[in-house]
Amino acid sequence: MSKNEERKENGKNNIKKEMHKPIYKLCIRAENEPTVVTEGKEATIKFFAKNIGDSSFPGGKIWIYFYFSSLGQQPFWREPIEISTPIEPNSELHFGSIKNTAIAAGYALFQVVGASAIDQEQIQCTTYDEHSVFPMDETGSGHIFHAVRIQTRGEISQRKALWISAGSLVTVVIFQAVGLILRFLYGF
Repeated sequence: MSKNEERKENGKNNIKKEMHKPIYKLCIRAENEPTVVTEGKEATIKFFAKNIGDSSFPGGKIWIYFYFSSLGQQPFWREPIEISTPIEPNSELHFGSIKNTAIAAGYALFQVVGASAIDQEQIQCTTYDEHSVFPMDETGSGHIFHAVRIQTRGEISQRKALWISAGSLVTVVIFQAVGLILRFLYGF
């Protein structure tokens, strides 16, 4: 084989290697405690990453953007969260938590605005329903991967009042039914 043929063959192999660079695919999700948060109360948000790609993810950083929908898209919190443990394919890892006080009613929304691997390879972050949350789409906006419902104290009071009213109505119906049964049985 001539030197030119060897160079061409090596060039083809290098192109094949570059075309098959590992792109890490992570599925990002979050859980909040409590499930429904009251305005003015503290909540804990836990972040999880599942490796849905074919190669082991060596670790890296994920930047999460968090804002209250009722206050506009002004970021309330945006920090990198370190993933220091490698994630094997089809494995999930809890990689960080934040504690925060809900300052506005409505929803607290979470987006991934950046991701980097230790080895500088590309990362694609998705939700469980396969929507890409990073890299962002052509419009420059990413998909929300988690939302926390924040209720006001007024909503809690209304719900309690509704349950009390429903309980009172059931009590009245029971007494009316008992009265009808007694009239029927004893001819009152």
